Amino acid sequence: MAVSLAGSAIVGAAGVLYFLPAVGLLGGAWGGHALAASRDIDPNLGAALGALGALCVSAAVIATYGRRLGQRRHFVPRITRVLVATDAGGVGSETEGG
Repeated sequence: MAVSLAGSAIVGAAGVLYFLPAVGLLGGAWGGHALAASRDIDPNLGAALGALGALCVSAAVIATYGRRLGQRRHFVPRITRVLVATDAGGVGSETEGG
């Protein structure tokens, strides 16, 4: 079967899926480092904990956002063509009479 999805849906979903965790990871590391340094705690530990916490929050945001996107018709993949096996062992389109 051939499946299609709007190009803007792919770009938007990929942006959220890849960009948000990266920004969360870096922002959490930076914030954790700064907070730990101001409280006389090892800044490296603060950066690691901040990055981990922000990464978990971004995963929760992505999961929630994904459920919402799944309810919109624009973001749901469509079956555009059904492919069938041919006698020659290949794959042909149902519309080809194969």
